[in-house]
Amino acid sequence: MSGGPPLTRVFINDIEVYVPPNTTVLEAAEKVGVQVPRFCYHPELSIAGNCRMCLVEIERTPKPVASCAMPVMKDMKVYTDSPLVKKAREAVIEFLLLNHPLDCPICDQGGECDLQDQTMIYGSDRSRFYEPKRGVEDKNLGPFIKTIMTRCIHCTRCVRFAEEVAGVPDLGTTNRGRETEIGTYIGKAFESEVSGNVIDLCPVGAITHKQYAFKGAPLTAGLLPTLVRSSVPSSAEAVMSRRALSCSFTSVFHLQKAGMRPKDLQKVTSVFKKAVVLPMAVFAGGAAAVAAMSA
Repeated sequence: MSGGPPLTRVFINDIEVYVPPNTTVLEAAEKVGVQVPRFCYHPELSIAGNCRMCLVEIERTPKPVASCAMPVMKDMKVYTDSPLVKKAREAVIEFLLLNHPLDCPICDQGGECDLQDQTMIYGSDRSRFYEPKRGVEDKNLGPFIKTIMTRCIHCTRCVRFAEEVAGVPDLGTTNRGRETEIGTYIGKAFESEVSGNVIDLCPVGAITHKQYAFKGAPLTAGLLPTLVRSSVPSSAEAVMSRRALSCSFTSVFHLQKAGMRPKDLQKVTSVFKKAVVLPMAVFAGGAAAVAAMSA
């Protein structure tokens, strides 16, 4: 038997599960296969708890609780799909869309956007707000990162990644509430060798790639596993290439295992501290370019 601390029993939607102490409710839910929506949470980053999308109902608590920041307690009973939770998630989506531009057809994130997906699942078909949306000036974060900050939902994933993983706290937030903006404090570029990861971390289209902009929709892309010569010897890569087009966009990501979708954040978890994301580039010739790169 293990000499560790005793496991804590909790109930997720009446499903019994035993988890280590200090496990969060969100992590406990994942252990029984219950997916809780989230925007700000990422397992490799510190907990911010600011998006409120992961709200759940806990027995004998008056209000929904952020599951990403709530540790489990003995015999806790959690409900992730109750009427109270559904109403809370719908309200969160409504507030996020209050200032979010509805430009999905021209957004490079369209088709693999967390906000788009969760709005379809948890959102309403109407809004009670008709006020003009705010406008935010785009930031210049360097030669590769493109920003459209009116789309930002202030999840702070990019800020926490820069400080905790890249080790360069160049990104930060200014102002408060709906006036919150993310950028560099002194207007300098974010040029860490792992800066490209913030493109994948962004759950919306606020941070994309300058060279990829308007080259093709994610839904038209196919995945080609390959080995690419780079600064990391024999590193496994995943290459995204547009299908059935003579001039194709190809982006190369250092991934722990070939065959992953770059936007699959759960699978990219261990990449941050082990590898570097290369700048994306446009190659002519599609598959021929991939073959030449891996030769």
